[in-house]
Amino acid sequence: MFFEKGSETVLYVRSRYERAEELQKLLVVLKEMDGIGVELMPLWEQEAFGNFLEAQKEFLKRIPIAFCGAEGKTEFSESLGSKDDIRSLSYMKKTLEMGKVFGVRHIVFHYNHCTIVPEEKSWHLENAKRNLQFINYMNRQYRIPILLENAGTESQGDGLFTEKEFTEECKYAKNLVLLDVKNAAENGWNLERLIPALKDDIAAYRLYKANEPQREMFDEIDIEKFRSLYQRYTPKADIILECGKTELEDQPKLQKTIAYLQEVLFRESRKNKCLKKQAV
Repeated sequence: MFFEKGSETVLYVRSRYERAEELQKLLVVLKEMDGIGVELMPLWEQEAFGNFLEAQKEFLKRIPIAFCGAEGKTEFSESLGSKDDIRSLSYMKKTLEMGKVFGVRHIVFHYNHCTIVPEEKSWHLENAKRNLQFINYMNRQYRIPILLENAGTESQGDGLFTEKEFTEECKYAKNLVLLDVKNAAENGWNLERLIPALKDDIAAYRLYKANEPQREMFDEIDIEKFRSLYQRYTPKADIILECGKTELEDQPKLQKTIAYLQEVLFRESRKNKCLKKQAV
């Protein structure tokens, strides 16, 4: 296993954004909700993202923080040594460097973002696996957990794995796993089979905030069934709650969702406890 899981469970909030300037809304939420972590999507091609990190450095180093990949213009499954591949690896190196500065708890690796044509699937996968090996090699000096995420879906055309293939890849790789529950459900994967199979590898889950904070508040999943699986097999796994732009603007609803998650998922291990940043 490439690094160990964190000893303290963290709930992160992540918003979907295309421009670094949009992070200001997320910042307001974080500053009004004690103990919540943040998962940021690095956009190194935008100068404003680096400016945001520098301006908020003191605050961000006081809360749990993670990086969702080296996003922006990255693609790790295309031709090795190509211009796009070299840029993607340089962005990941920047992510590792800044991850060390900010003490991030994890960095997410996405095998691909591109459309996958069936006859080219094995080629894309082999390229991504070789890049992952190189990234793990670069990471020896930073020692930040790099989590493998099931980021694609068949409906979007960017799905690279079946459930069986993803399970086998996670068992083969030397990295822990971030399981995107919505993507797994959309692909028809069986969580009651998948989570037990990966229980020793799963370090975190990604959930998606739905529009209404009710029992069906999370897209694509039965939260009670997920709670049972989570507490039985992975009670120390982190949770990343992903929100849309409009959902960030309704803070009372977002706070209610976060409180619900803390109560339903974390009550067995640390009910009503504040989160503390763990050094990597």
